[in-house]
Amino acid sequence: MKRAARKKKQFRRAGSWRTCAACRKKLPRSQSLRLVRDPAGMVHPDPMKKLPGRGMHLCPETTCIEKACSRPLASRSFGKQTRMPTARQLVEGYCAGLKVQLDSLIVVCRRSGWLKAGTVAVEAALMRGGAAVIFLARDAGQSLYGRITRLSHERDVRCLRVYDKKRLGQLLDGKEVAVVAMTHRGVAKRAVELGNLLEKLLGDGNGGGEQVDMAGHSNKVACCQRG
Repeated sequence: MKRAARKKKQFRRAGSWRTCAACRKKLPRSQSLRLVRDPAGMVHPDPMKKLPGRGMHLCPETTCIEKACSRPLASRSFGKQTRMPTARQLVEGYCAGLKVQLDSLIVVCRRSGWLKAGTVAVEAALMRGGAAVIFLARDAGQSLYGRITRLSHERDVRCLRVYDKKRLGQLLDGKEVAVVAMTHRGVAKRAVELGNLLEKLLGDGNGGGEQVDMAGHSNKVACCQRG
C-alpha cells in the first residue's frame, strides 16, 4: 500500500510539469500553453487544457510560439496532415480564452463580496493585508500606478495589468475603474496563474517593450507557415 501511494504521489508531481515542444524546457503545467489537434487536422489553442485530442505544450514566449507554427515542428508534433494557425492567431485565441476564465473569476468575486474597487478601498485593503491580488488598469495614470505598485511590492501582493479601465468597469457596475483588489485567496491564486500567462502574451504591463492591444494583437509575433 505504501509503495502504491508513493507511486501515485510521484505521478501527480510529475503530471504538474510539461516540456515545451519548441525549446524543450520543463515548466509547470499552469504556466504552459496547450495546443490541440482536432480530428480534421486543424490545431487550436486550448486555454482550459481540457480539449480532447493530440496536444502540444509550449512556453508563453514569442520565439517558442513562432517555432511551433513552423512546418517541421508542427509535422513532428501533430503529423504531416496538420493545419497550423499563424502565431498571431494562436496568441489571440489563447488570450481570448484566458480572459473568459479571468472574467468569470472577477464576476464570482463581485457577486460574493470578495472585491474592493477604487483607489481608496484598494489602498485600505493593501494596508490591512486583506488584498490577495490587484488588478491595475493598463491605462491607469502614472501617479496611481506608482502608489499601487509600491504598496503591492511592500505587501508582497501580485499586481496584474491585463485590463483597461473600461473593461474593469464592465465587469463591475459599468463605470470605469482603474484598480480592483480581490480578497479571496483561493480564487486569487487561480487568477494569478491566468494573469501571469496573459501578461506574458500581452507584453509588458508597465507600458514598455512589446506593443499589444487589449485583444491580444502583438506587433512582434510574425505570421508563420501553415503546416
